[in-house]
Amino acid sequence: MWFFRFLRAVVHNFFHSFRGSPESGILSAMEQQEIERVLVKTGVDVLYIDTSHRYEHTVSEINNWFPLLGEKATVIFHDTNLRTFFKRRDGSMGAVWNNHRGVIRAIEEHFKTQFDETQDFSEKLDGFEITHYSHCNGFTVLNKI
Repeated sequence: MWFFRFLRAVVHNFFHSFRGSPESGILSAMEQQEIERVLVKTGVDVLYIDTSHRYEHTVSEINNWFPLLGEKATVIFHDTNLRTFFKRRDGSMGAVWNNHRGVIRAIEEHFKTQFDETQDFSEKLDGFEITHYSHCNGFTVLNKI
């Protein structure tokens, strides 16, 4: 059952990419409303957020998706420790762009707290168990409890 809820979330994310673009013809407004109705009724069990990595966009994703989370949902964020240079677990280094803590800052704002994303951590806040892995570009998992 969780797979179908995940699939519905993927479809939801897909058609939201085309919202405001009627010429796309991907899904009709009626189909979009039906999918949203199902999501609101059943909830999203697994949500993976790996978008622009900018703070404002991540805040928007949290605000749009969190109300649709199911009772025991898992939310996964990628690039929660994005720095100009990063270290992998095997000791090798890589380079990307510094997003000024965009993703982790949006998570901090949601939970009204601060995290040290340069270190692994696990804690419980506001009905979630939050586990963060600092290596590479950071990976944070929120499990509803």
